[in-house]
Amino acid sequence: MNILKNISYFGFSTFLSRILGYLRDTLIAIFLGTSAVADALFVAFRIPNTFRSLFAEGSFNSAFIPAYAKEKGSKKNYFASNAALLNSFLSSSVKINSIKNFIINIVNLPN
Repeated sequence: MNILKNISYFGFSTFLSRILGYLRDTLIAIFLGTSAVADALFVAFRIPNTFRSLFAEGSFNSAFIPAYAKEKGSKKNYFASNAALLNSFLSSSVKINSIKNFIINIVNLPN
């Protein structure tokens, strides 16, 4: 009987979530329509939803954990070489962007 109670609770929660989502979309359509503000709102929702689908729903974990366990079990230290590569990439990109910003500021100086 406990399983039936849990299944019904989960089903009701999912149904309520779908109804509230439909209500949210209806209210957005009523108040914002198809304006640029509505597009900005949908873009703002897209970023957290992407992170939720990557991290909370397990697609990132199912891909990352086996690869991490395999690399951790091997004798070679791939993470140190990757860290050095990332460090050199970031430092060179900071230098390039600093030079680029300096040139852009010099060009845009008032006469």
